[in-house]
Amino acid sequence: MGAAVTARRRVRRLGQFLGELSWPRDAWPLLRLAWSRAFGGSGEVRLHPRSIGGRGVAVRLGTTDLVTFYECFVRRYHRPSRVIPGVALVADMGANVGYTMIDLLGVYPSARGVAIEMDGANFDVLARNLEALGGRAEAVHAAVWTDCGGVEYDAGSAENAYAAGTATGSQRAVRVASITPGDALRAAHGAPRCLVKMDIEGAEAAVFACQDLGWLDSVAAIMLEIHEDDDVAPITAVLERAGFTVAAVEGSPYGYECVRTAPDGGGRP
Repeated sequence: MGAAVTARRRVRRLGQFLGELSWPRDAWPLLRLAWSRAFGGSGEVRLHPRSIGGRGVAVRLGTTDLVTFYECFVRRYHRPSRVIPGVALVADMGANVGYTMIDLLGVYPSARGVAIEMDGANFDVLARNLEALGGRAEAVHAAVWTDCGGVEYDAGSAENAYAAGTATGSQRAVRVASITPGDALRAAHGAPRCLVKMDIEGAEAAVFACQDLGWLDSVAAIMLEIHEDDDVAPITAVLERAGFTVAAVEGSPYGYECVRTAPDGGGRP
């Protein structure tokens, strides 16, 4: 019974994924991706998600990009459960290769975007993917952290799981600039109606433990991933004190939707 349920779930998810692609032009890129997963290989293809009007996005062979593509354009864990009114800025903290930034700016067509990514290889793809937005979104090569002093991370991790401050003793340690959430929003001229997506692979615990959380005043909602169970309660407490309601995202192992309860979306209650 369990195996049958699992098989049906996989078939359903495959159907959802295939339904998001643009046919027939995505047939050859999909074959190349399948070949790469089975036999290895490198390079890049472009897929054209229907939910963003068939705009092409780069997907690297031999990486976790296809998993990230599926989670973004099919599962959509990064989207608030309802459209947040009046959003003027979307800040994607931990933007990977830009899929979530592109998708959210489609949901909020009058908003500007700032996409922050720590890893250099991911950032290169991110910057290229955002070019099609015609200047609506800025790409920033930095880690979201507690200060602007720079951090190291282990480049031997998977492309969708790089974490700041985890490179101790690693032979593949990479140092990169860092930026605080507040500095990121100020640099982007954040308005009182910001939507933040934050997926910074464990650094969220340190970020929300900081004394200076004034940046939350300009945030209407946060789509947040909390990667350690022990961090859920303290981060939730911080956000609730700042005037947010916090709820787990259905189906997501780490996702939480945090929406400000104040009707104007700005200022602490």
